[in-house]
Amino acid sequence: MNEDEELDIPIKSRTKQLELGICMECGKRKAKYLCDYITGKSFDLYGKGKIETSTCDKYLCEKCTNKLNKRDYCEKHIKLLKEALKEDKQWMKV
Repeated sequence: MNEDEELDIPIKSRTKQLELGICMECGKRKAKYLCDYITGKSFDLYGKGKIETSTCDKYLCEKCTNKLNKRDYCEKHIKLLKEALKEDKQWMKV
């Protein structure tokens, strides 16, 4: 199957999308990326001093991913990042 080819399977649940590896934005194409947005939750998985951060990991296809600095983001998180960047630029003008 071509990565841009839409699947002919009716997807009605997020669980089914995860099982099949289908994009969680459009629900039509095979996912190729995961959202890299850091959710801010960190877990001490390896003992004192070693903290791991978790990411959104929403499944994204080639057409639905939003690239920024060689990372992939879902629609919700690219909007948050763009707003934060806009606020930073306004602050620097002061």
